[in-house]
Amino acid sequence: MADFRARVAVIMGGRSLLYAALAVALALRVARAVTAGDAQGFSDSDSYITIADNLLAGRGFVWGDQLAGRPPLYPLMIAATRITLFGRHFLLLYLVQAVLGTLTVYFFWLSAGRLIGRGAGALTALLLAAYPFHVYYVGTVLSETLFIFLVSAVFMLLVKTIEDGRLGWAAGCGIISGAAHLTRPSVLGLVVIFAAMAAWRLRPPTRGISAAALLLGAAFLAALPWGLRNRAVTGHFLISTTGVGASLYDGLGPQADGSSDMSFLNEMNELEEMDEFERDRYLRDKAIETGASSPLRAGRLAVVKAWRFWTPVPNDPSFRTPLYVVVSLLAVAPVYLLALAGLAGRVVKLERLLTIAAAPLYFTLLHMVFVGSTRYRAPVMPFVMMIAAAWVAMMVEDPAQRTTEH
Repeated sequence: MADFRARVAVIMGGRSLLYAALAVALALRVARAVTAGDAQGFSDSDSYITIADNLLAGRGFVWGDQLAGRPPLYPLMIAATRITLFGRHFLLLYLVQAVLGTLTVYFFWLSAGRLIGRGAGALTALLLAAYPFHVYYVGTVLSETLFIFLVSAVFMLLVKTIEDGRLGWAAGCGIISGAAHLTRPSVLGLVVIFAAMAAWRLRPPTRGISAAALLLGAAFLAALPWGLRNRAVTGHFLISTTGVGASLYDGLGPQADGSSDMSFLNEMNELEEMDEFERDRYLRDKAIETGASSPLRAGRLAVVKAWRFWTPVPNDPSFRTPLYVVVSLLAVAPVYLLALAGLAGRVVKLERLLTIAAAPLYFTLLHMVFVGSTRYRAPVMPFVMMIAAAWVAMMVEDPAQRTTEH
């Protein structure tokens, strides 16, 4: 048994599994990119495409009557890749997303190797390379692939900051955090948590505080051009979007059931005379008022949203075919069980576990307020896979052979 574990440790501690994972990741994602069509089944896709087309036509960053209704980075990426190839409008975008998805696997391999060992890092990379939902999003005009890539880069740089103590890593982490914010502003709270972790973990304390301040400052500077643009165009300095109020009302309004249904925007006649900023404030205030007036209902909705976030099967009835259900269960349920075993077995040191668990906990709590969906779980699955991989590595590796990646 000792000889077997030693051989396993050599294989898992080397780079052969990483290369295999990257090859699988790229092959699956390129295959998805090549076979995916231009037709989109998501309302978010329509908004991104409209903004990109308006940018290319010289009409500016416009979506209907909104000048700041969506964060800017993903529409800019669509515009930059809006070149027809082989009769396809989004093939270049999909291929870029295939590369970003593959780099995501590499970045999480680096992070896991530093935090929980090379073997667990290799297993994390293999799990992530074949994760069907990440492969699926490569062939859609949705910000998932870009956002997950940016989260992987932010986390990798955070780990380097904590483990190496170099302030340059903190600055890089902040810059990429700003880019992630310009893709999905909901990440802002996680950036603050990551900065607090850097302050807590680094020694001496003055270095930790410096790293946290540098991270937050760099993130703000990276997002600043968007705020200045909004100030110049709309008269409002805003580094987020004017869609927050609608999203909050979607999750807490009287019509809310835990899923997303923005049809209320067409049914509330009082919104017609408002501009996008007035509408944003009105819906935000109404959502908070509704939630505060019915705390028990808000609590019940929070539980429903948490289930919708973590359910191992699709929420949307159109995706609840036998094939999708089986694929989802096979891809998600084993990872959940192994991760629970890892938590129960305490296979990851507490301070490192908190670093890994920050993103899953944050996004769970966030979507217990806003709407819950398995789509919004996509960025946190790599972190769950890390804990699952740590338990598997503990079971098959010889502890004396276990190493971390430097």
